[in-house]
Amino acid sequence: MNVYSDETHMAALLLAEEAASLPPFIYMGGLQRAPFVNLGPTFYPRIQGFRSTVIDLVFVQPDQTLTAQVTRVHNAQGESDHIPLATTLSISADSGATLRRALKADREEHIRFVRVIEGEFAMKVDEHAPLDTPNQIDAVAQAIADSFSAAWETCSREVTIMRRSKPWWMDECSVALQAYREHGLPEDWKLYRKAVKNAKRVFFDSRITEISITNKRT
Repeated sequence: MNVYSDETHMAALLLAEEAASLPPFIYMGGLQRAPFVNLGPTFYPRIQGFRSTVIDLVFVQPDQTLTAQVTRVHNAQGESDHIPLATTLSISADSGATLRRALKADREEHIRFVRVIEGEFAMKVDEHAPLDTPNQIDAVAQAIADSFSAAWETCSREVTIMRRSKPWWMDECSVALQAYREHGLPEDWKLYRKAVKNAKRVFFDSRITEISITNKRT
């Protein structure tokens, strides 16, 4: 979210007043902000009276926050009012399996996560009000980021993502598949197929509902 603010912090103060009515945020869980090597604004507005601000950030995996330092590349700015950012990421060999944190393929879990961060956002803004100085704004921004990370850790779970991971796969599928592999009975195979069918139905029904709500259709 970009907030353009003048010397009186009008935009940030208005944002604080309307925090409770803001729409849901899309949050990329499991990432952390990479630090800058050369601190300073990343946006220089051409409108007279508007202050230069830091509205461009880089987010990386937690284990790369110390090495993936961000540099503002002034000589690549050209005619833009934004300064390009550069960083170096370490890329290891692909083992085919990666551990990640993710929300369950369940609409109720998604709604729970969004409600948690919505409540935390409004609460943190109220706790740090008034927002009259840059330091106060930085403090509330950090508090909100910490709340988002805590909500992600609480609502998500660690999963293993393979090259051909199926987004609809559920724990019931794993249990049924393991039973079939152990015994090899036709009944176990039928139960496995039933679990897969049910998992697909739940997953795609939730996606269809999500799309219909986004497009305001039923």
